[in-house]
Amino acid sequence: IIREKEVAGRKISILDILKVIGLDLVAIIFFWVMTDKKIKIAFVKTYVWPGVKDYTKTIIENFAKKLDGVSSILIYEVELPDALLDTHLNHDIVYSKALSYYFSDEYENHSDLLSSSFKKMIEYGKTIDRDMYFKGLKHQVEAQESMDSFFDDYDIILSMSTVGEAPSLENPVELEDAALIWTYVHTPAINIPIATGPNNLPVSIQFVSKRYNDYKLLEFVKFLEESSIIPPVNIV
Repeated sequence: IIREKEVAGRKISILDILKVIGLDLVAIIFFWVMTDKKIKIAFVKTYVWPGVKDYTKTIIENFAKKLDGVSSILIYEVELPDALLDTHLNHDIVYSKALSYYFSDEYENHSDLLSSSFKKMIEYGKTIDRDMYFKGLKHQVEAQESMDSFFDDYDIILSMSTVGEAPSLENPVELEDAALIWTYVHTPAINIPIATGPNNLPVSIQFVSKRYNDYKLLEFVKFLEESSIIPPVNIV
């Protein structure tokens, strides 16, 4: 997104110059706004969309339309790479196997102190053999590389934080949400509450950027905040 020039046989972008003089935090957004390069946003519903609450779908779709009306933004509705379609399944394999190893002592000697759901994850992890575990790790690396390539075409992903409001204490089990996908591929993400659901609890959108592009993501959110597109965000 940053234009480069050849200087003494080395490609130098104006972003590099701004970093030298201490303006790296504003450099990305400066070029988004001050050059003819528009911010390309991928509106990604992900494979969990069928389980998303109707009110959440309406909230995020309306917000996508709002972004579409911003002159410096181009928004596209796109699908995730095929390599990410089994993310929840493979995450369970890798995560549960790790839990069964690191919490083996607690499970063997202090099982009464563990919740039933946690014990189920450990017990599942014990059934996963070495080949299955390393196959899951290989899938994770491939998914990360696939997302790196995905961001060659887009600057930011827009998705939903969860399928709906927080669950009640009587039924605390959450349905699969998109947030786990970004954890799995190690991409920075930020959640912003923009509305409330039927129980007056927050419903949030989620922005995601490429791995190691945390500043770019934060500056984008800052741009939306200063443009009054989202409510004030207290980023620490």
